[in-house]
Amino acid sequence: MFAINLSYIAILREVVVRCNLPYVACIHEIADDGSHVYGIEVELTPSVQRGISKTLFFWAPVSVSNHLPYEAAALQALIGLQRIYDFLVIDYSIHGLQLYRSLAERLFPVANRGAHLARLVLASLEEDTVPSSVVLMYAQQLLDQVS
Repeated sequence: MFAINLSYIAILREVVVRCNLPYVACIHEIADDGSHVYGIEVELTPSVQRGISKTLFFWAPVSVSNHLPYEAAALQALIGLQRIYDFLVIDYSIHGLQLYRSLAERLFPVANRGAHLARLVLASLEEDTVPSSVVLMYAQQLLDQVS
């Protein structure tokens, strides 16, 4: 078994390619007080800034892991670049889960009604206590729900 974890840095790399950004780098600096500062430096395309090259910096504080500040800075960079280049990052895993949930919410009542109809049919065949009009009513409701 394995897990795949797409990071904001990986998504940022894809955005860099799609937006034709000339330069993106991970930055690590040590401040005068000895604290570490991590960030992402992004140079925008000249066409966005009317022929003028502009560099943006997205900083993040140090956390438990040295890798996490870069992720936080990459997320900030993605949010900033979305505003500038008007693109959208979609997490298909979340959309897939939402789709499965929506399908389950719709299919569960259909399956439940189908099982209830099957019980009615079996009971009507064995005991002849269930009127055929009730069975037909449930059958029609099931067909209506399916369509």
